Amino acid sequence: MQCRTPLGSSSVLADSEAMSKPRTIRKMGALRGYQAKTAEALLRGMGREPGSTFTVMFPRQAGKNEVSAFVIAMLLRKSANVGGSIVICAPTLHPQAAISLDRTRQLMDLTARLLPESVAAYGLSESTLTLGAASAVFLSGSPAAHVAGHTASIAIIADEAQELDRGTGSIASSARWPRPRTPPR
Repeated sequence: MQCRTPLGSSSVLADSEAMSKPRTIRKMGALRGYQAKTAEALLRGMGREPGSTFTVMFPRQAGKNEVSAFVIAMLLRKSANVGGSIVICAPTLHPQAAISLDRTRQLMDLTARLLPESVAAYGLSESTLTLGAASAVFLSGSPAAHVAGHTASIAIIADEAQELDRGTGSIASSARWPRPRTPPR
């Protein structure tokens, strides 16, 4: 996960901050305790250290995609007024990126219950979620996908990064891949 710019303030920032606390996340039923702590550390780290790379490694079936979906939902909520874009790439569009999109949409629906209606509604068009001036596009990281040209001003999120080709022609090759960091505690 790479955060390119500091997270801006918006009318939903305070609500988003409250929603990104582990206790609130667990009460919503969105994440397990260890997932909630990871999501909170990622969001805090992305706000404090823009441009940094954070790596999350969980055992199989431990729910890293749910953590990713929650982080994407919170980044969209935090950036709705100031704008920006998140690029999420997975090894394949179908099923992997499509599953990530669906999980993020479900989290957007869950968190919308806690916000005023004027800032809760999001848009969905093909593989892009939008909320206010912020967007998240879900893409295949395969070289055959030819998806170069997308700009990530908020974050680049690589699902199954070890499966993405860093060679020419893939979205993974155009992203910076600096040394991973541990989120601050």
